Amino acid sequence: MSKVILVTGANTGIGFELVRLLAAQGHTVYLGARNPDAGATAQTTLVNEGLTNVKFVLIDLNDIATIEAAKETIEKEEGKLDVLVNNAGISKFEDRELSPLTVKISSIRATMETNLFGTIQVTQTFLPLLRKAAPGSVILNVSTEMASNSWMAARNFGHWIPYNASKAATNSFAISLAKELEPEGIKVNAVTPGYTSTKLNFFGQGGKSAKAGAECLLPFALLDKDGPTCANTGIGFELVRLLATKGHKVYLGARNPAAGAEAQATLAKEGLTNVKSIQLDLNDISTIHAAKAIIAKEEGKLDVLVNNAGISKMEDEQTATTVKIASIRETMETNLYGTIEVTQAFLPLLRNAAPGSVILNVSTDMASNHWMATHNFGHWVAYNTSKAALNSFGISLAKELEPEGIKVNAVTPGYTSTKLNFFGQGGKSVADGAKTLLPWALIDKDGPTCKFFDEHGNELEW
Repeated sequence: MSKVILVTGANTGIGFELVRLLAAQGHTVYLGARNPDAGATAQTTLVNEGLTNVKFVLIDLNDIATIEAAKETIEKEEGKLDVLVNNAGISKFEDRELSPLTVKISSIRATMETNLFGTIQVTQTFLPLLRKAAPGSVILNVSTEMASNSWMAARNFGHWIPYNASKAATNSFAISLAKELEPEGIKVNAVTPGYTSTKLNFFGQGGKSAKAGAECLLPFALLDKDGPTCANTGIGFELVRLLATKGHKVYLGARNPAAGAEAQATLAKEGLTNVKSIQLDLNDISTIHAAKAIIAKEEGKLDVLVNNAGISKMEDEQTATTVKIASIRETMETNLYGTIEVTQAFLPLLRNAAPGSVILNVSTDMASNHWMATHNFGHWVAYNTSKAALNSFGISLAKELEPEGIKVNAVTPGYTSTKLNFFGQGGKSVADGAKTLLPWALIDKDGPTCKFFDEHGNELEW
């Protein structure tokens, strides 16, 4: 039976070849492209081959007006959409500095805007048309091996932070989407075509052709209804208390200087005079640099950096089908971009303490795409995607710093009742949550790196 299919980013490369393959099978295919001239030229090329069932539609993932207009066009002409192929994306490979130590936040923002936020906006906009074709409609996200945090953690491979993190975050979104849409019979999957020579990677040598890449995607775009689918408080304060009790000098970072000073005073009254409050706001780079300057002057090194600060936005609607892009942007600004800026700023001091210095990212089970894909659990898309992206960064950072003897790991304390989740019922206390982190903050130079541990000390799949 002929299907109605939309392929984004389809004027060149894998997207164009996939349109050609689908149209050759008799399906009505909408070729999405952000450049009207390029899109019209691609359509004309295929029509001249006799593929008159190809239609061009303007769609720019960074322009919601074009997305909504494309949806109205397809709705008017077809009344439904059987298959959405989210192929459009950018790599930012043209930016020279993409390692975790030197990557620019502007590069990550750019890939997130297109690859994550844009893909979400397209998916949410076209969902009503996909529902009209359900059960059996399909959402296919074109991905990459580098989106798999488990795959990257097991290999010494090119770590292209902006691209990898955006694709890992998109996988996290897709997992939540698949779980949410499974009862409606809408299939959601991610597929990597493998290394393919395209414009995205400047036609890198040794890759398969765009046509061969498209052939890898074809069967997953045409799944039937029986096909697979998806696949200054709180813990930080308690961890400071535990570390100080062991005699370590601890800098207590807080974005609110008054709250930080109050926390320091509380611990000082307990006899923990080795705690110093320091202002550190992940959304204010000047406070990050000022904090680094203070510690550099007073200590000359930093043995352990615990990246605990973060926000959840759990007060906002966060299902995959309704989450607002503004909510995801906000969690990314703090949980990903802010953490990267802190890490890069303090790296010289961590190097002064190497080998044996430690970077510990406080994470969540929900950052594991593998864990989320195999459990029916709460899908907080804004929070989860930011943490999955941070895991991707952490993996690349661990690989790059391993020769210097700097350990980088992620640990989840498990479900803990904190301000982050509005002190949710049934969680462990913040003191117990902090105890799960303590041994990983104090690993020695022979300890593990590039690992993700759960509250019991067991290794988690990334």
